[in-house]
Amino acid sequence: FMALYQYMSEPVRLIIWPILFGVLASAIGLFPYVLWRPNSDVWGRMIAAVVPTFIITFMILILEFSRR
Repeated sequence: FMALYQYMSEPVRLIIWPILFGVLASAIGLFPYVLWRPNSDVWGRMIAAVVPTFIITFMILILEFSRR
């Protein structure tokens, strides 16, 4: 993803970049959670996937706007 960063336009970077990294982070965060608790409910899985997504998304947005 980092190789594509310099070729993206600014609106695409601000919208697509956080989504891509959020999905990647949620998959990485959800995989160990499901292995650790295979019988977890839907809300537990959703929280394990959504929290990393929001953290990554807001970190990227804060870093993008702090560069200006």
